[in-house]
Amino acid sequence: MERKRVLVVEDDRDVNTLICRYLGHRDFTCTGAHSAEQCLGELDADSAPDLILIDLELPDLDGAELCRRIHQRADARDVPVLLMTGYQLANQLDRVRAAGAAALLLKPFSPKELLAKVIEMTRVPPAAQAI
Repeated sequence: MERKRVLVVEDDRDVNTLICRYLGHRDFTCTGAHSAEQCLGELDADSAPDLILIDLELPDLDGAELCRRIHQRADARDVPVLLMTGYQLANQLDRVRAAGAAALLLKPFSPKELLAKVIEMTRVPPAAQAI
């Protein structure tokens, strides 16, 4: 079975590296980006990943706006986006939904919580598995 590809967009390089290493050890291929610009460049340079994890607070663009821009692209329109945030405000869920994100993960999260969400969001639908 082909490894699922995950693009992690997190400006904290240590957190980005930890997430990518953790997912890499669990049979995912992970690419890190540290800004919205770098994320969009990765999408331009390569085929769309199976999942994009985006920090809500990026230095060059709001994560929800980046999610919106990703879903405007024909090549990434159907890629699920998981937004991550340390802000636990009620209005964040509305912003995430409006941007088209599939889910919101609140920081700090456990590695098991992250892995469970990534597996859930990259799972092939049962109808698509039948051959």
